[in-house]
Amino acid sequence: MEAKLMKHLVATPLAIISWFLFFAASAPAGIIHVPADFITLQSALDAAANNDIVLVADGTYNGPNNKDLDFRGKSITLRSQNGPVSCVIDCEGEGRGFSFTGGGNQLVDGFTVLNGSADGGGATYIDTGSSAIIRNCRFIGNAAYLGGALYVDGASPIISGCTFSDNVAFFHGGAIYAADAAVTVENSAIIANESLVGGGGMTFFFSSSDIINCIIGENLTDSYGGGIDASHSTLTLTSSTIRGNSAWEAGGGVAFYDSNAVLSNCILWQDSAWEGDEIYLWEQSSVSVEYSDVMGGAAAAKIEIGSTLEWADGNLDADPLFADGPLGDYYLSQLAAGQSADSPCVDAGSDTAEALGLDAYTTRTDHQQDGGMVDMGYHYSPLTEILLLLPAAGETLSEAPFFCWTADGETNNVFAVEIKIGNSPWHSTYKDLKLVLDQTSWTMPESIWAMIPSGRTISWRVRGMDLGRDPKTAVTSIETRTIYKP
Repeated sequence: MEAKLMKHLVATPLAIISWFLFFAASAPAGIIHVPADFITLQSALDAAANNDIVLVADGTYNGPNNKDLDFRGKSITLRSQNGPVSCVIDCEGEGRGFSFTGGGNQLVDGFTVLNGSADGGGATYIDTGSSAIIRNCRFIGNAAYLGGALYVDGASPIISGCTFSDNVAFFHGGAIYAADAAVTVENSAIIANESLVGGGGMTFFFSSSDIINCIIGENLTDSYGGGIDASHSTLTLTSSTIRGNSAWEAGGGVAFYDSNAVLSNCILWQDSAWEGDEIYLWEQSSVSVEYSDVMGGAAAAKIEIGSTLEWADGNLDADPLFADGPLGDYYLSQLAAGQSADSPCVDAGSDTAEALGLDAYTTRTDHQQDGGMVDMGYHYSPLTEILLLLPAAGETLSEAPFFCWTADGETNNVFAVEIKIGNSPWHSTYKDLKLVLDQTSWTMPESIWAMIPSGRTISWRVRGMDLGRDPKTAVTSIETRTIYKP
């Protein structure tokens, strides 16, 4: 399962990059280190002010003040130093990882939350008024009555680049339960979750939400909606792959009760249920499907009296020819990438990849980006952007710098930090130190720092490469920063 999860860690979208740029332009952020400055996560959050960054070192955090974390309405970034594989919050079967109450704009970036247990939201609870962003996180093996991993109540969060796996809800929403909410779930994988009543993957109740470029696969419910169950809700599902989900009663892929939805550029394949393997509509639901590949076509939908299904332009009923690649098994077979045939989903979408914001993403195993008409289904993210975090621009440092950055793409990236002193040539951790950095931070050794004369300005940047892309292409951070050694 660990290898499978690694395949589906997903991207940093432009919205998150914009969030970082906004705070970079705000009042200078303080940096609080855990455990160097504060031993526990909650003590660091309590000490932080608005716009501060709490940066968490690698390790497993458990026990009091390392779970049930409350931001208390402050706009804080909580970020792991090297991503979710290296930074784990283990709830040990009692309590959850995070609670967002009292409003504010929070960002949580790069954690794994394990073994949470609560009435609502086994790993995370987001309350009314919160606009939290949760990105690049993994939620594994959590349990709750509603929302095995995440419960959203009247809030409008963005869930981006996250993986939800092996979570259980004893009622609704194996991974996610949203009520009276406006949730955006993008570039995420909802895999192998389970509910007993409805929504093996996700449940939406009186909500208006968007699901964009997601994998919803292998989820299970004893009732309705193996992948998604929506009641009294309005949903848009775009460029997503819904595959291998099952419901004992109806709607193996998706089920809608008194709801409206549009499915566009999606793939629904190999889902199963007693009624409506792919789609189930009841109680005055209205759903439009366009430019999507649906196994069994319109006949795979069960439509109860009073509900309507619009089978619009561009739909297919053809084997999508999934292919295994560097990051998973949801790529599309393509002759240009070395497979024996082209998937019928290639170039079969509703608009250009550029117009839909997917021209930096890929369905190809060689990670060449999507161009021309968009491909149907989920797109993986190759490395395209690197954003510098620490040290801050213009910062004066009296000791060896700790460099930290964030990047889009998935789990197949390597990096090099490059520095130059004044007008000297660039020096690289790769070329000069023979270091291949597979994490998003690096501390300069004291021996190198000591060689830099005092009173000098030092420029720094980061270069990276997606090892799954052929041909290999280097990406340089979107800015170069300077620091000063007094």
